[in-house]
Amino acid sequence: MLESLRRGSSLRSRLLRIALVITLSIAVWTFAEARSLTRATLSVTLVFSAPSGSDLIAWTGEKFERRTSVTLEIEGSRAALDRAGQRLEDPVELLIGDGLPASVGQETISLREVLREHSVFDRLAVSLIDVAPRTVNVQIDEVSQRTAKVRVVTSEADLESPPIAEPSTVTITGPASIVNKDSIDTLDAPVSAEQRALLRSGTTTEVPGLAVTIPQAWRNPLVQVTPGTIKATIALRNTIESHDIPSVPVMVRLSPTQMRQWQVRIAPEDGYLRDVRVSGPAQAIAAIKDGRQRVVATLQLESLELSAGPATFEAVLTSQTPGLDFIVSDKTVPVEVVAIEQGQPADPG
Repeated sequence: MLESLRRGSSLRSRLLRIALVITLSIAVWTFAEARSLTRATLSVTLVFSAPSGSDLIAWTGEKFERRTSVTLEIEGSRAALDRAGQRLEDPVELLIGDGLPASVGQETISLREVLREHSVFDRLAVSLIDVAPRTVNVQIDEVSQRTAKVRVVTSEADLESPPIAEPSTVTITGPASIVNKDSIDTLDAPVSAEQRALLRSGTTTEVPGLAVTIPQAWRNPLVQVTPGTIKATIALRNTIESHDIPSVPVMVRLSPTQMRQWQVRIAPEDGYLRDVRVSGPAQAIAAIKDGRQRVVATLQLESLELSAGPATFEAVLTSQTPGLDFIVSDKTVPVEVVAIEQGQPADPG
């Protein structure tokens, strides 16, 4: 019995020693793995910014970009590299006066030196080995602000008075070297063809959403024009005139097949529409008054099924000028439809 107890105790001791050895081995391996150094390459976005309240702006390149992409080579443990990769997924901000120069002008920045001192690497336990590209040319300029008047452009519109823009001025904000380069004091806000179609003669109309045209000198991602759209109040002169025509002759229109089958006869006393008022542009009305344009009334029967006997049809008033309005108390015309016998000459009316 005593011997059995001794053997059990010895077995437990051996198992404990084995478990301890395994645990220590894992701990040593984990520690060594964590402390072993390796390198990684990361693509990082740098953003050039100004601290709150600053009147300076920074950019790089001919496209006036306020951010650029660089490649970092960093060294550290695997765990530290993983933490660095997660943190550097977000853009890294380089501030004017803290990494970027605080004076107006152009300067070449050593990115490796600037980034090594950047707070983004605090407590990451990694070393910045290299940066590609190693330098970047940064332009620093003062932010300038000016105003310009807005001119509403209404091509081919007969205005009663000059259009009113609301607001009447816009604010232009951007680098001083760009904003103050040209002496531009007025910006156009054109009325499109679709917007002009909504205007009516003799009325005053508010047209919202007119885009302010940015001149070529200010078409730059660093320049802002606010507001970008304005509202215009546009008054058109009343160019609509009216003319009363005592009588308009009525004509009959038949298809070739109908002309071989039917005659449409109109009594002399019914051959006119009486007291027709025509309204439209002043020039068109003047042409009608002078006899240079005719107004006619037509019975358009070519698409109708005709039958012999008396009938009544409605005349359609037309002119050579589109857009005219006609008012007449009675457009109906009584007629007599007569079948044409074979060999009898056709007479439409």
